[in-house]
Amino acid sequence: MMEPREKYVNVFFTREELTSNEDGKKFYGDIKNCMDTAFKEGKEAGKKEGLKQGEIEGLKKGRIEGLKEGMKAGYIEGKKAMIVEIIKNGVSNNMSVEILTQLTGLTEKEVLDIISTL
Repeated sequence: MMEPREKYVNVFFTREELTSNEDGKKFYGDIKNCMDTAFKEGKEAGKKEGLKQGEIEGLKKGRIEGLKEGMKAGYIEGKKAMIVEIIKNGVSNNMSVEILTQLTGLTEKEVLDIISTL
């Protein structure tokens, strides 16, 4: 079976015509080597470009995912800090644990655990 790049060599000459004498064999070999080299270099360049493009896309995706996770973590931390502040203010104003559980949505145990760390 003929390699795809060989068809370009065979546009003007058949393989038999090119390989029928020593000059033809050399000419055919030179052209084939040039085509093989060009094919290999093109394949390598395409692979490098594909990897580069894949890396760019991967970084872009990673940044988006990182931002989402960071925003979620920041939201959770902010919510925790707000709950602690509510409990802290409630304790300083002599609010009962029952009221603090209603204000924060936490269980009595969770509220008591936070109070114990203040």
